[in-house]
Amino acid sequence: MSVYEGITHLSKPGQMANARWNYAVLGFAVVFESISWLFGWKAFRSVKGRRGIIEAIHKSKDPSSFMSLKTPRRCWDWLLRLPESFLVSN
Repeated sequence: MSVYEGITHLSKPGQMANARWNYAVLGFAVVFESISWLFGWKAFRSVKGRRGIIEAIHKSKDPSSFMSLKTPRRCWDWLLRLPESFLVSN
């Protein structure tokens, strides 16, 4: 039943009544991604030591140490572009 409802809502979308919930969810997502990035930065900083960021990335044997910084950054890019799509769609 829920699959059918989802398909019908996608094929015949209704008018958006209140965009505040959309912006609230995006705001919470940005906050949680920021927290995730901070944890990744703390982990990377402990691996980095006194080296520069680029040097630490090149010398690191564990790619997860610096990939934890890249993933939330990509999410921020999309999360900060989504409000534009809400404005354009109205």
